[in-house]
Amino acid sequence: MLPVANQCDFRNAWGAQSDRAQLQSWSAAISNGLGYGRQDPTAVANMQAFGEYTAQLVRDKRKNPEDDLISQLITIEEEGDRLSEEELISMITLLIFAGHETTSNLIATGTMMLLDNPEQLEKAKADLSLVPGAVEELLRFNGPSTSTGPRFATEDIELGGQQIKKGDMILVMVKAANRDENKFTDPEDLEIMRKVDRHLAFGQGIHMC
Repeated sequence: MLPVANQCDFRNAWGAQSDRAQLQSWSAAISNGLGYGRQDPTAVANMQAFGEYTAQLVRDKRKNPEDDLISQLITIEEEGDRLSEEELISMITLLIFAGHETTSNLIATGTMMLLDNPEQLEKAKADLSLVPGAVEELLRFNGPSTSTGPRFATEDIELGGQQIKKGDMILVMVKAANRDENKFTDPEDLEIMRKVDRHLAFGQGIHMC
């Protein structure tokens, strides 16, 4: 593997085939190296290398735009007052990271959940029209993100009988909300035919993923 300092010397766009192992390595290092109250020293170096890689992608696409997402985002940024250069690089890095972490993790854990519930797997196999709803149920039941980043109260408030003071840090457990018995019948059961009209696997409001 290349030293971290030189890992951004790729020139192909949007995670080319030859770059995928490195992109996966960066994504894993960032995902495993950051958490509540902890930061692996190598995570920062990997984030920097990942950002430099993305910046090079942007430079290449500015010179040779194509019919792809990065070129479209660059066009938006160049129109002004919509995306800054920093926001553009951050957005593209996040999209690549998300594909290597949350998306792939849902595929893996979703497969495991169906194998652990063979009757649900058989339902899906017998009627492929159930697949879109099954994905929503898998997200509800055990999505790849089970909690959010920390939030901070902007004012004193009482929530569910709990006193929260201005400035208090709040950790929202998405998985607990997605198992709320007041919202879902038998929430601890996986049921791919469940009509899931709302879950919080992607967050909510301005923090919607």
